[in-house]
Amino acid sequence: MSNLLQLVGSARFAIVLVAIACFAAYLPFLNAPAHLDDQFLISWLTHLKGTQATFLNFAGPDKLDYWGPLTHFFFISKAIFIKKSIWLWRLSGLLIHVVTSCIVYLIVRRLPSDRAFLVALATALLFAVYPLHPEAVFWISGKASELSAMFLLSAVFCGLSAYQSKKHRSLWLIGSIFLIVLALLTQVNLPISNQAFNFQKWYQLLRNLFFPINNEIVPKYPREYRFMYFLLAPCLAGTLLALWKNKRFAISALVTFVILLLTCLPYVGFACDTRSLYGSRFLYLASFPACLFLTYLLTSFAHIGKRFKALTTVISAVFILLLCIFFLRMTWQQNSSYRAATNVLKTIQKSVSVVVAKTASPYVFIRDLPTNSSVVPPPLQYSIAALDGPTGLLSAWVVPSERLKRSLHEGNYLSTSLRWDKDFLSLLAFDLTPLTNQITELNGPAIVARMMPGLVFYRTASYDAANELLILESNSTVSGPAVRLAADGLSPIDSDFLYIDARINAPAVTANQEVELYWTTRLYDDYNHEDRRSFTQAQVNDGQFHRYHLPLSNAGYFANGTIAAITLGFPAGSKVWIKSLGVTDGKNLRAQLSIEPSSIKPSFNPYASPYYQYPQIPDLGLAQVEGLDELVLNYSVVNIEGANSALVEISETNKFFKNPNGSALSAACLKTMPLSAKEGQFSLKRSDLPGSGIYSIRLMATGPNAQPVGAFSDVINCLAR
Repeated sequence: MSNLLQLVGSARFAIVLVAIACFAAYLPFLNAPAHLDDQFLISWLTHLKGTQATFLNFAGPDKLDYWGPLTHFFFISKAIFIKKSIWLWRLSGLLIHVVTSCIVYLIVRRLPSDRAFLVALATALLFAVYPLHPEAVFWISGKASELSAMFLLSAVFCGLSAYQSKKHRSLWLIGSIFLIVLALLTQVNLPISNQAFNFQKWYQLLRNLFFPINNEIVPKYPREYRFMYFLLAPCLAGTLLALWKNKRFAISALVTFVILLLTCLPYVGFACDTRSLYGSRFLYLASFPACLFLTYLLTSFAHIGKRFKALTTVISAVFILLLCIFFLRMTWQQNSSYRAATNVLKTIQKSVSVVVAKTASPYVFIRDLPTNSSVVPPPLQYSIAALDGPTGLLSAWVVPSERLKRSLHEGNYLSTSLRWDKDFLSLLAFDLTPLTNQITELNGPAIVARMMPGLVFYRTASYDAANELLILESNSTVSGPAVRLAADGLSPIDSDFLYIDARINAPAVTANQEVELYWTTRLYDDYNHEDRRSFTQAQVNDGQFHRYHLPLSNAGYFANGTIAAITLGFPAGSKVWIKSLGVTDGKNLRAQLSIEPSSIKPSFNPYASPYYQYPQIPDLGLAQVEGLDELVLNYSVVNIEGANSALVEISETNKFFKNPNGSALSAACLKTMPLSAKEGQFSLKRSDLPGSGIYSIRLMATGPNAQPVGAFSDVINCLAR
């Protein structure tokens, strides 16, 4: 015990310095508003505090978190005493981080090393400001990882003390075992990932550990990367010398790297997204051996030998200081990004409350809700989200765009459908003008008249005046011919398909040959492959004209302002003859699918992470199925020529169809269900949906030999819980 007191006494300066580093990295951001998921968690925990058997729960709101009963006790106790004071929630996380960083120092100080004080202080300082920690320190759900790591590292310290102390050894061992039990009751460790032998996943995870730079905040390969490369290059050279000359250093570095791999093993495959660093909370414990390993690299010159001891120590100290400053900057950028996003969210929720006060609507539908308003990344970036009107909590990330578009055309939800404009920092109404299409069909001359720029500026385009055909040709095997047309008179909300009558010859037939539609708007004059694109399968080399229907149901078509220009693209190396172009409502093309209103049942639990009061709105295709419930759906394909049956497509959990009214199965397809009749009803039970989450459902007509006919119906998004 006297040795311990002597150790702590001599380490006061280091512990104070580590605590200052922690507060410098996080204290300025304690007063930031809460994220959407933080708001949900606080509300959920407040709701849980009066329920029974709460502390026996081994699952958090996110199934990946694996909360234990001690975490629930910790959280619900805070929900009772500090309630919704987000800065107090964050302060508790910061204090846990300070304690854990100090424990890191005490552990490393007890390890055998030639430069014990320098190595211990450097490791603790790096851990204090490590850029992977903001998610664990500030996000409420990240406290489970924090608490578990604090207990486990405390258990390691007690174990080392038991090994090194002659007195009170049994007490240290009992304390170590007790702390391990607390860690297991805090967070149940995940089983070994099925990606354990995936080299690419290991590379991504280790890259994020040793190059913890958020690429959504910092551009790819910025000067920060160059700084890391410059700093690590001489350190790696020094490490090779130290490994050769210092056996103790070699053993310590090797053991540290093995511990690092073991702490990362359960999380390979889903921890720490390569761009946003989401999931970094799972690497909170693994950051300890990572920081220790980095310290060994930075202090390698000081471990080469006793010659030039003072000089090598100074060089190592300078390297450590530079990396700490770099990490502190990255942590500040991460925390600043969180604070900026939450300030935007606060502004949005104030606007939502104004809309609700005027309309008394239970939900407000928002386009371009900032993705970083939530720590958990949304399933789809360019979606229309629903916020609960009274609370401002997230109700749904994805509202079926084609159904909302149709409702807007009918005059519904106009006052509660808005988009976030980051330039004006405000919610604005959709620009839906013109309300109806002022053109129906364009022939060859009319198409040529709309070309941007004019026909004479196209080297690969010509006009056949005798047959009134626009001819496009490409000699490239990489890209196909394309033409850009002025979109004057096209309505964002009228008509469901743009059609093209065209004949296509291509040099080779492949499965990916598509006719594509891109568009720009008065708000967005660039091209976006994810947001403003529609496509359908091309039929080539048969010498026939075909009518290609391109869906206009994408949210990017009606929620980004008036259509300014459209671009038609064709398969690589193809030659295309275009006869006409127009728009249609698709009533004889699109299958019909709707929710039977009588099957909608109220939910007794409004919380389904990360959603609060998930909408059950049949006309918008939103519903849920819970427990023994079932969802009854009506369908019809009687208006589709050549149809004699139908096929239901169900997506994977939380995966959404990118081309909702398309004509081909999606890559996100989980399973299909054949229906023998042309119209009728079918039901989905909870047992038909294997996991919890959102399932997208749509239906297509099929003809002889179950061949697809027409286009898929509008989508229904069903929450299974």
